[in-house]
Amino acid sequence: MDLRSVRAAERAELAECVFAAARNALALLGDAEALAARGSRARAYALAVLAVEESGKAACLVALALLPRRVRTRAPAGRLLRWHQLKLVGGMLIATATFELPGVAAKLAGMPAAQAAQVVSSLGPGADEADRLKRRALYVDGSPGKFPRALKAP
Repeated sequence: MDLRSVRAAERAELAECVFAAARNALALLGDAEALAARGSRARAYALAVLAVEESGKAACLVALALLPRRVRTRAPAGRLLRWHQLKLVGGMLIATATFELPGVAAKLAGMPAAQAAQVVSSLGPGADEADRLKRRALYVDGSPGKFPRALKAP
């Protein structure tokens, strides 16, 4: 994703990116379901993790769209949009949100800062593990003593 374009984009353009990321997340999830039905569980898992990550990217784009442009130009957009674990945590927050009102954002905003930090921090290890398993399912491990390594379901 071109960060200069993100920083310079109008809110409507960023909203289009949000919807494109959400549509892509749904497509990735559909592909994961198809692979799982054919018995390709490791790759299905990897695509499901990518779907969660893409949902987190959509959330990051929403956050950027809400910022005034002068603030957005200084925002750490690169970290928001390129850091896989951060996008996974965002996607995991979305996945844990209930559809009751208020939503997850309102619940987090209403919590004491220490409690909100604890909720977000508790998702970190799961995001790290999901990212590790995603990479394990998609790439051959060329580490000494581990090459070649067969793909196995996480």
